[in-house]
Amino acid sequence: MRRTLEILSMLIILTGCFADENAIDHLPAEQVTLTTDSDSADQIFYSFRDRKVISKNSLHKWDLAFECRFNGFDIFINSGHGMKVYNTRIQDFRVSLTPTDLPWEKDRGCGDLNLMCIGEWGDLKSDNPLSHKYLYILDLGVDEAGYELGYKKFLVAGFTDGSYLIRYSDINGENEHLKLIEKDTDYNFVYFSIAQGGRIVKVEPPKDQWDILFTPFIDFYSGETGPEDVILNDESSLIYGLISNPSKIETGIDSTNPWDKVTYFDTENVSFSRHTNAIGKNWYDWSNALGEYKVRSTLFFVRDDGTGTYLLRINSFVRDKRYSTISFQFKNL
Repeated sequence: MRRTLEILSMLIILTGCFADENAIDHLPAEQVTLTTDSDSADQIFYSFRDRKVISKNSLHKWDLAFECRFNGFDIFINSGHGMKVYNTRIQDFRVSLTPTDLPWEKDRGCGDLNLMCIGEWGDLKSDNPLSHKYLYILDLGVDEAGYELGYKKFLVAGFTDGSYLIRYSDINGENEHLKLIEKDTDYNFVYFSIAQGGRIVKVEPPKDQWDILFTPFIDFYSGETGPEDVILNDESSLIYGLISNPSKIETGIDSTNPWDKVTYFDTENVSFSRHTNAIGKNWYDWSNALGEYKVRSTLFFVRDDGTGTYLLRINSFVRDKRYSTISFQFKNL
């Protein structure tokens, strides 16, 4: 009799576990609306797993982002507030420079490291890369009020024991600084602000806590830019879109099936991408005829390395001079 009771108790426990798991698997679709303030150029980090905004901050907080992967050494600039870079290929930090009429470069939002404008600042195949000591000119872009932040000389002096050593000064050589930027493997990047006194700043949450980021970013100019987007040149523009977490998110597209008919098995023949702008702005177009952003019917599969596969649909996107608002829904497949 005692053995029978033990077995029944175990079955009740196991049944309870199965019920909880099913409840998690079949949560109803979540409806989400995110709104940013254009004046402060908000960035909003969102988690599908936790179904909530993890953090929100201003794009203007940072200038440089240093990669934290063990074997990654890429350095990104903040193109979102107009930063640009020119690599002089000169290896003398004391040389006099004039930052005019230069072939400036900007980072794009795709996460393709071949398109990052600081590029290979050293022998990046080594665990402790030796720097080429190339001297870069940084155009720091503009602040929240649109005022120009000016120019800096910049170089990566080296990397050792998990830290980047950088050197920078005013364009005339004054106010020179050496700073050590230590990697933090809990994060995708460590962020640094030159404009805010030369300090490390917190921007994104720990890399295991967020999935997508609603933010302004640089992307290819398609000729369909809306009135509130900024055309930078013939090739690129500053737009709003969704950037995915490079550490744990890959994205695929379903452009044929209706929302209520898609199942997990529809992902089997989908090509997934690790590019951070695989969602990007690939869900809306500007319509001159309607005078508004027109959302496409595209569905996105968002596969999280740790928590499952989600189906994402964007329902609306509105921009004016002050705010940018996106509404979307998602469900765990």
